[in-house]
Amino acid sequence: LPAPRPRMKPKFSEITLAVQPTCISKTTSSAPKMNRYNEITNDMIDGTEINLRTATSPSMNAEQKTLLIVAHAVSPNLRRLLAALRAGAKAGGEEQVKLVSLSPFETQAEHVLAADGILLLTPENLAYMSGAMKDFFDRNYYPTLDHQQGLPYALVVRAGNDGSGTVAGVERIVTGLRWKPVADALICRGEFQPEFVDNCHELGAAMAAGLAAGVL
Repeated sequence: LPAPRPRMKPKFSEITLAVQPTCISKTTSSAPKMNRYNEITNDMIDGTEINLRTATSPSMNAEQKTLLIVAHAVSPNLRRLLAALRAGAKAGGEEQVKLVSLSPFETQAEHVLAADGILLLTPENLAYMSGAMKDFFDRNYYPTLDHQQGLPYALVVRAGNDGSGTVAGVERIVTGLRWKPVADALICRGEFQPEFVDNCHELGAAMAAGLAAGVL
């Protein structure tokens, strides 16, 4: 892979809101909001498979931006995080951002080339990204190399104990692609907590709002 290059990380607080870099235990006082997320999540995962691939509105025009979510959501909790990312993105982008949500195996080079921003969601497997996410990068690295330099991206990792190995592996690859991180990796570590859903919703909303505002 190309040698890593120094990069600057814009602060998400300068875009719309601050996103916590790791999902650690903290007090959450917004019970009504969590109930709303749970309703969204249950609607989307009760059939075991999330069927929605794109979320668009008839009023969208050619000026809309495209946010691509590549998620290896193979468990109920991962599907909850994916649902929160998508719900946040739909809320933050309103009608100015087209949302495309695919699994790593479904995502092709043309999807990456058409994207104005990308959100990655992967579990940590043996201190590394999932095999599906690695397959996504293996297939699309060279077809997209030099064509999407500066592509804004954010990473969510669902980890049992650590997560740093997964983050390092992904960052090594995207540094070669010269993608631009818009926030520190969001590591949802340890026993599943309700704030993981909150943080993913906030990240999706901030990413979409940043694209819609033209600041990413």
